[in-house]
Amino acid sequence: MLKQIGLVSGLVVCASLAGCFPSDSTQLYTQAQGEVALKADQYTIQLGFTEQAKSSEAALANLNTNLTAFIKWKNASGFDVVTQAESVQPMYHYPKDGQRQLDGYQAQHSFKVKGLSLQQYDSTMKKLASFKPESLYQGEVGVSESIRKQTMQQAYELAYTGNKEKLKTLTGLAKLCWPSVIEIKEHTNSHGAPRAMMMEAKSAPVANEHTISVRLEIIWQASAC
Repeated sequence: MLKQIGLVSGLVVCASLAGCFPSDSTQLYTQAQGEVALKADQYTIQLGFTEQAKSSEAALANLNTNLTAFIKWKNASGFDVVTQAESVQPMYHYPKDGQRQLDGYQAQHSFKVKGLSLQQYDSTMKKLASFKPESLYQGEVGVSESIRKQTMQQAYELAYTGNKEKLKTLTGLAKLCWPSVIEIKEHTNSHGAPRAMMMEAKSAPVANEHTISVRLEIIWQASAC
């Protein structure tokens, strides 16, 4: 949802006595701000599988068996799924008295599913849970470049529209017509960073609002009607 807040305007009326403009021209100054809430549209899921056995070979064999259904889904899903880490580590038992004892080996393989939409995230989490991974949780969230550019454009449009509304009021009060732009100054700010939080009634995450703000200061020239 787009929001426009904090619109501020000022008026500078200065008759052109220096000869830079026609004798009946006047300068008007307006300032307005457009603010747009930018929500994340890219979600990541992280999951990991773990198996244990007396030997490293057996632990790896058990892990590969456990991964069969997930790998089949990965190859058919069309999603960007990458390996994060893969390891085989010994497990030791430490008695109160005496040296440590080797209990077996643990094989681990973790993955990351990247670039999911919010809808894909929700359905994919449910599907991945059916593979019974050792761990399954939400990873990073982000904003695609196309959404960021679109949101920035919307903020500019809000700021420019705000300036035009101020100009309409000022020209009406000063009985001026035929306004034209002399100079535009812009100030762009980006507040916060997209991250995810849980909605109360749903299991799917939503990103908190990442604010993009554009303030335009415009000097206009107008003449008496």
